[in-house]
Amino acid sequence: MSIKYERIEVRRINFIVYIVNSGLLFFIFSPISNVRATSSTRYYAGYYYNGGSGPQHEGVQGNIFTIYPHVPYSETCAEWIDISLSIYENYWVQLGYVHHWVWFIFPFLTVDFYVEKKDINGRRMIYPTILKPLNTHTYTYKLLLTGSGEFSYYVYESSNLIFSGVINTDPDNTVDLLAFVETSVTSIKIDGSHFMYLRYKYTGSQWPLWDRHEPYWDYPYYLDQRGHYEFAAYGGG
Repeated sequence: MSIKYERIEVRRINFIVYIVNSGLLFFIFSPISNVRATSSTRYYAGYYYNGGSGPQHEGVQGNIFTIYPHVPYSETCAEWIDISLSIYENYWVQLGYVHHWVWFIFPFLTVDFYVEKKDINGRRMIYPTILKPLNTHTYTYKLLLTGSGEFSYYVYESSNLIFSGVINTDPDNTVDLLAFVETSVTSIKIDGSHFMYLRYKYTGSQWPLWDRHEPYWDYPYYLDQRGHYEFAAYGGG
């Protein structure tokens, strides 16, 4: 082979190596993105405060025990508190933790704290901290309307504030409060789910315990209703 063609071959090889390396760098350093659930169906077990038919309040708080269930590839499992902004339009803002699959070279399952809203501007979900909810730990989640179209969120372990932030919504009506376990497939076993000390914002610094509730669950999930402000959920698998 002549020197001319040797140089062409070397350049071709170098170009191929460059493309391969660039591709690897892309996958290594590209932002982590959610692997979408295989089904848009969702299954729920939890409490509405009043089903949208009673007094409205501008804040919700609750303690949620963290579980680490088996979550099949591309599926999700979340536990959260929520303020409904519009029942008719299905607008809401919620705070909790979620098991979900992400890409980092290869797909893997992780768990994150999250805050999410759905309003007239669409849906937005964020992971506001690199800290992870630890298995069998109980965290206090607090969501509060603090301004026009502004909801503040807080997560504590015992009395220690882990993180806080603000998310904006339009509208900012508060038509109901919710606390639920949610899965994308019924093979996820939610035994051990436990919500405690559910509270609503009343006036000033007062956060009374829920004094009413409307239970809801999808088969094969069930509730152990331990009062207006506490429940356990189980089933699935």
